[in-house]
Amino acid sequence: MGHSNNYNVRTLALYVACKLQEKPEAELHWRLARVTYELSKGAESSQRKAELVEEAFGSVQRALEIDDSNFAAHKWMAIILNQISTLKGTKEQITQSYNVRHHMDVCDLVNSLYGSVTLEFDIL
Repeated sequence: MGHSNNYNVRTLALYVACKLQEKPEAELHWRLARVTYELSKGAESSQRKAELVEEAFGSVQRALEIDDSNFAAHKWMAIILNQISTLKGTKEQITQSYNVRHHMDVCDLVNSLYGSVTLEFDIL
């Protein structure tokens, strides 16, 4: 079994574990979005890939509804929005580029703010 197959098995195991734990936690939902997105990369058809990316979008959207200050949720929202727009074509990519940029900017801002807060507590 190669590295790629091993990774897919672990990814699938995490996907199933997350699906079984329907909890209202942002950390769980953005991770579910990430795993679903990773599964979409190995989809057997373009239709299945689009379905998985849409499912990932729903999960990351839920994460941001729960905690809109979660930098990782914003990061994955940007990645998934970019993938959705790529699947829909150039016009959609241009339209969504502003939303992708917004989520990356928020990710960067929140990460830098919380990073500095964490550093201050570490110093104390």
